[in-house]
Amino acid sequence: MKATRTLSIPLILAVSLITGETVQAGETWYTSVSASILPATYSDSDQRNSLLSTSLQLNTDYLDTVNISLFYNRTNIDFKKIAGVDNDIDQTAYAGRLQYQVFVDSLGGSIATGLTLHRLTNNDATRLSDEVSVVAPRISYLNYKKTLMLGVEYTQSDYPNNGNLKITQWVPSFGFSLNQGADWLSFRPFLIRSNDKSRSQNESSLSSITMQWMHWTAPAPFLGIKRVYADVMVGKRVYAVDNNSFSVYNLSDLQLGSASIGAGWKVNGIELNAILGTEKYENKVIDNRYSQEFLYLSATKQW
Repeated sequence: MKATRTLSIPLILAVSLITGETVQAGETWYTSVSASILPATYSDSDQRNSLLSTSLQLNTDYLDTVNISLFYNRTNIDFKKIAGVDNDIDQTAYAGRLQYQVFVDSLGGSIATGLTLHRLTNNDATRLSDEVSVVAPRISYLNYKKTLMLGVEYTQSDYPNNGNLKITQWVPSFGFSLNQGADWLSFRPFLIRSNDKSRSQNESSLSSITMQWMHWTAPAPFLGIKRVYADVMVGKRVYAVDNNSFSVYNLSDLQLGSASIGAGWKVNGIELNAILGTEKYENKVIDNRYSQEFLYLSATKQW
């Protein structure tokens, strides 16, 4: 199965911090709490009907130096009955991230090191996707003008109930601003290897790339929209981990691509976001290609 696709909140917060949108000069602490819901339906799937995911995230930043994020998620996948047996899956996911940033004048910017941890448990009857743990260290560079970001992340995912399957992943990243800071573009290749291809759709090595764009609107935005957002993933990946959105794809099916668009508002000090998207998958074992269509809604309070 696949853990929740939390999508934009961590991404929006991360890019907002890069561009200086949320943290004001002179502030000692920055804190935000986000709540989200993601209903989804499956098209052409031989096994799944729908998905419902809810998440809660706490993010705290001290003097732009130490950042701590805590994440909680509950996901339910409604499976089609087989021989009258209902195999729905309920999953709980926890994640935490600690990041430390230092400013290096000789490099004209800051260096951030971070560590993200995940733990997923569920009632999967096969237990193949249960008790999954993920460790992901990362290092990145951001220039003082906040117009260029470079980074690299290593991830190891352990599936102890799936023949001790181990998935390793490298994700270099590159982001930059355009249009006097009104636009932010980022690119992240995903390079994934499996230690047992018989347990990963007969694939031992896969690659893909995610391209993301965010645009902040003018001071008098249309319909109150503060920003618009788009995300595209091309290529193939399996058991991927997307730490920008605290997503762990503990579904063995191949992910063949995804696309999403969204917008954000601010009402009475609360950030609201809505995103529509689709993801394509293939289960090679049963020769089934299918898609997931989702709506993501979130609210964030910052202080």
